[in-house]
Amino acid sequence: MRTINFGMHLKTSVLTFLLFILINLNFLLSSAQSNQVSRRKTTFNLENGVALQGYDPVDYFDQQKSIKGNKSYIFNSERVLYYLSIALNLEKFKIKLPSFEPQNGGAYAMGDSSHKVEVDPESFKIVNKNYIFSIILILSML
Repeated sequence: MRTINFGMHLKTSVLTFLLFILINLNFLLSSAQSNQVSRRKTTFNLENGVALQGYDPVDYFDQQKSIKGNKSYIFNSERVLYYLSIALNLEKFKIKLPSFEPQNGGAYAMGDSSHKVEVDPESFKIVNKNYIFSIILILSML
């Protein structure tokens, strides 16, 4: 006569179910993260994956100046690269990323996110903790 250990069978079933849930949850989270990265890459004003045309986002706030970042101090935020001018700014940026990362990715908001315009990173103003850049307009009919 064969004895079946229902306790062991139940534990195995529960562990298999939990493993199944974890695998699916991991898949869903990675898909959501991939969508977020994709959205950032299409809505941010990037040049070769670099935000703010390589200018240091911390200096806009701390120095009220546009200072070109240094390629030695790079921060990758969901595949959007930021160049910082000095090591201290890199550390500040890491700690307070939401405070320094530009709203709309440094793009000029025109009501339609499918259109980007060229902005001048050296002509800016900070309003309510948001970057506002001058727009470079090319007028063909003057």
